Amino acid sequence: MHLKDNGGFTLIELIVVMAISVIFTVITAGLFRSSQVNLDLIREQLKVASIIQKAKTLAVSIVIPFGSLPSDNCQPGLTCQLICGYGVYFNWTNKEYILYADKVATPIDPSTGARENCVTSSAPGKYHYVTGEDFIYKTEKIDSVFVNFVKPTDPSPNSTVGDIFFRPPKPHVHFDASQTEASPSAGRDIILKTDTKSAKIHINGLGLVSME
Repeated sequence: MHLKDNGGFTLIELIVVMAISVIFTVITAGLFRSSQVNLDLIREQLKVASIIQKAKTLAVSIVIPFGSLPSDNCQPGLTCQLICGYGVYFNWTNKEYILYADKVATPIDPSTGARENCVTSSAPGKYHYVTGEDFIYKTEKIDSVFVNFVKPTDPSPNSTVGDIFFRPPKPHVHFDASQTEASPSAGRDIILKTDTKSAKIHINGLGLVSME
């Protein structure tokens, strides 16, 4: 006497199907997360490169390189606010970066009306970002929870900030608050990373911006 096959699944078959389903779900979720992380890294790299390029473009486009801000009253015996260029200030810890215009106050000779320009000025705050003094054009932040800045070891391994500055009209490039123009062979790398990958924006001493 033979039992009739009713076409159902055995317990073992059901367990196997469920196990395969779980494995497939885990693999799919992992691939999706990996793709999302990679896209976030590329997106953040483009954002940083774009804002650095914007600072360079603004510096090159200044018609009067050492002109005063139109709203300032530049009269003998007072001071003038000069726009000495544009830069990007990085806070590695807070994942934040700022596009700014460098404003420097210079005195005016009360007898002749002569004033310093950005090159001759001895103001300590020129060619880099000073909180509360410089004009902020735009503040950006790394939005992705998967992406972070890599804090550079050059010039100081303990520094939590960095600065890339473009001085018109060339533009001349200054790194990390240096009063000295960078040499053509010099450069700075802005590095972004995830748990498994990294992306780099390189700025050389001539102001060329590239991505790797």
